[in-house]
Amino acid sequence: MGRLLTLGRYPTFGEVLDYYARDDFLDFLLRVSSLRQVLLIVPKTPHWEPRAERDAIAAGSRAELRDRVRGRILSEHAGVSEEARLPFYPSFHQSLERYPQEGHARRRDSVLEADLSTWRASFQDMATLVEVLREEGVPHLLKFSGHRSLHVVVPEGGRDLHAWTFGGSRAHGTAILRMPYSLKRRSSACPTA
Repeated sequence: MGRLLTLGRYPTFGEVLDYYARDDFLDFLLRVSSLRQVLLIVPKTPHWEPRAERDAIAAGSRAELRDRVRGRILSEHAGVSEEARLPFYPSFHQSLERYPQEGHARRRDSVLEADLSTWRASFQDMATLVEVLREEGVPHLLKFSGHRSLHVVVPEGGRDLHAWTFGGSRAHGTAILRMPYSLKRRSSACPTA
């Protein structure tokens, strides 16, 4: 994702369509979808249930992907003006499982998160987990959801975090993560590229 692009909070429907049609975004999406399942979520309510048969994005050419993404978003928002502001924005999510490479079994990242009432409480809850991972020398990544949840990601080949216990931590596993460079569906504070 090359140049800086800031849409700001609550971009217009047209800005969302243009952002997701960018070549650099589509190239990134193609790379990720060749390794993991990618879902395009086009929510109309605060709570959505992803369905692979409806939401999965298949790898193909950049032009095919642009047409599929644009077509899906337009079909879910038929008749909406490009100047309109959506109550919930389309977003891309990726599976934690990676497609098997030749000669290798299917692998899965481990991800834990704490969705507590405030970002401060969520971060404090995850502090024990992060401390243990650092002490044990386990490679990990920290990903902030942008709202209140800190995700701790142990990339494939690392330890399965779901088998560990961390005292009174309320951390729980998750099945999919919002992709980098994807809009947030609620506040739509757009990432910068």
